[in-house]
Amino acid sequence: MIRRFETYGILPETSTASQERLATVLAEAGRYIPEVLESAVGWNRSDAPARLVWEHAFASAESYQRYMVHPYHIEMIDRYVLADSPERIVEAARGAGLFGYHCAE
Repeated sequence: MIRRFETYGILPETSTASQERLATVLAEAGRYIPEVLESAVGWNRSDAPARLVWEHAFASAESYQRYMVHPYHIEMIDRYVLADSPERIVEAARGAGLFGYHCAE
């Protein structure tokens, strides 16, 4: 199993509605992408630069690859997180990013 722990900094000018929409998109990913397992989304309340946190898992490297090219990922998630997207709301923040690790089965 592969677990991912993603932490997102949010651009300062981002509306609360847009932040909540991204959280909803991430929370619903497993509903549309069967490869997304054990998904949980939450808000960081500490002083760390990460604002939004998403933890999820994949059964294998192959299932992760399918997730990356799934239409929901491309159409819904990427619009908020890719650097070249006009709808991007996340920023590259020190202390925020992607952490991945394997779990023994």
